[in-house]
Amino acid sequence: MSTIVLSEQQRKMLLFESVTNDIENVKEHSEKLSEKIYNEIKQQYSFDFKILLTWSTSIGGFLTPLSQLIKGEMPEVSTTDSYLILAGIVFTVLFQNESNFKKIKDILKEKGLYKTFLVVKEKALNLKSSLFKLLSGLNITVNTMSGIIAYSFLIPIIPILMQFATSHTISDEDILELAKRVSAWGLTILSSNTLKNIFTKLIQKLN
Repeated sequence: MSTIVLSEQQRKMLLFESVTNDIENVKEHSEKLSEKIYNEIKQQYSFDFKILLTWSTSIGGFLTPLSQLIKGEMPEVSTTDSYLILAGIVFTVLFQNESNFKKIKDILKEKGLYKTFLVVKEKALNLKSSLFKLLSGLNITVNTMSGIIAYSFLIPIIPILMQFATSHTISDEDILELAKRVSAWGLTILSSNTLKNIFTKLIQKLN
């Protein structure tokens, strides 16, 4: 049986394609999570929170670790109830929309879920704070909610970038190509040049 020997360039290309595939999978998962929350909330409670679809990738990226937290540490919370809690997070931690949150808050209290919501909200605030600290460390200042939303896509892809950064020497061309793909996928409203600068700083920091 013959052994296939890959050149360094071939290994590098395979790793790059693996990383980009992983990031694309994250994008799809983030979008689906936001869509599931939107559809479930609309079906169960007739709330039409279209903002969940407008910013589906970024919101889903922010909510993914919180969704995993609920599934892993709060097994008593049903899927429908977890979506209600996560919708509450969107309108308190990300957009701070009191009108929309009041609709959710009343239901959370009726279902005895408000204390659980507060636990998840605390985790969400910590996550938001960590993102601010990360951006500050990259010399990026964010002062608005739309700004934090624009950068929330980073949360689920940082482990992927970390793997990428530690696997081999990364060239400027690699980073630019990655930035172009992420921009083309619609992960964020940031331009490919802005993404390249962010990825460069982030990979340098991870190394």
